[in-house]
Amino acid sequence: AYNVTASSGALTSVTFALSNLDVTAPSVILSTLSTATVPDQTFAVTAIFSEPVDGFTSTDVAVTNGNATALSGSGASYVITISPTGGGETSVSVPANVAQDASGNDNLASNTLSIQSNTVTETTRVLTRFIERRAGLLLGSQPSLTGFLSGNTSSLFNANITSSQGSFKFSSSPKSAIWTSFQGSMAKDDDTESAYFLGAVGAHVKLNQNLLGGVLLEYDYLEQDTGASNVTGHGWMVGPYMVTKIPNKDLYFEGRLLYGQSSNEISPFGTYTDSMSTERFLAMMKISGDVQYRVTTLTPKLQLSYASEDQDAYKDSLGNEIPSQGVALRELEIGLDFATEASFPQASGELTLTGGVSAISSDMTYSGAASETSGGSGGPRARVNLGFNYRLSDQGLIIFDTYYDGLGLSDYESYGLKIGMKLEF
Repeated sequence: AYNVTASSGALTSVTFALSNLDVTAPSVILSTLSTATVPDQTFAVTAIFSEPVDGFTSTDVAVTNGNATALSGSGASYVITISPTGGGETSVSVPANVAQDASGNDNLASNTLSIQSNTVTETTRVLTRFIERRAGLLLGSQPSLTGFLSGNTSSLFNANITSSQGSFKFSSSPKSAIWTSFQGSMAKDDDTESAYFLGAVGAHVKLNQNLLGGVLLEYDYLEQDTGASNVTGHGWMVGPYMVTKIPNKDLYFEGRLLYGQSSNEISPFGTYTDSMSTERFLAMMKISGDVQYRVTTLTPKLQLSYASEDQDAYKDSLGNEIPSQGVALRELEIGLDFATEASFPQASGELTLTGGVSAISSDMTYSGAASETSGGSGGPRARVNLGFNYRLSDQGLIIFDTYYDGLGLSDYESYGLKIGMKLEF
């Protein structure tokens, strides 16, 4: 604005004065609700200028380990969309001199926002869940060895299907010194789908009527998909096994000791895939026997199992160092199964009622990076099952079984119905 002052007479003097001239540079403050990011998961940053500005675009925003992919707003208020790359901490700022107010004053530089990256933490968590599941499947899929000495088993093919899972198992004749066993399963649990396969080849020598020893080679494969992440892995294990019988008693002891490695591929966010390897160890001991009481066979058992897997550190596709970690699973199971013959005069086949109860103590421990993303889990629980077998012929057997697992635990529950066909040959 201009003020002009003149004398009352002739214009002998004129005074000019300038006032209200805008020479203040606009400032800008950045803020966000995001505290952590993962690759390709966008977040919003709000930019508030001290006064309306023009000329502000998304290309004016400075971003480290990310990109400004969109900008909306006008005047003094804007919202910036940031897409992090996941290669580390994402920082966002607005440099000086990229926007101007109505008087042409350039803006001052903003504050800098720093948002931590959860890429390493989330990748470690995905790997931990994969290794946990594989340890449980590896222990639960181990072939039984007692039948090689007792002779109570035969060659078989068995298939089971439920609403949420399916499985199959094939075993060659236990009468042979060289034998094979193959089994697989598919399951869907909440948002996780998995497929597992275990193949085993063994060879043993019968040292006497109460003792045999051999070597076992196993190969397994697991794929686990949550929609957001996918992990696949295959590996081998090898080691000795033995079965012995207490003389003059139907009491058997079996044991195995296996070592192996695995190769795996992980896509933690569905945008890139990395490779990593692990080292594995398994030990299992089991004592079981049969007690006959009239038409009922009671089978008490005691089993101690241990499986551990250690993942090597590696660098992912984004340049992050993924640290090493280890998972170890210990299980102690004490159980009593029964099988009793049921007589139906008009039935064309043989019906056997089956069932059992087991007390299981399970403990999962973690080392390395896994100890930061997981805590020890497990505890004592009970499992009960009840069903029947119906023999159609010398080679065919229909299996019906229901089970409930998780008695005594508040955070674990598993139950289901199993219907299958067992073919012996």
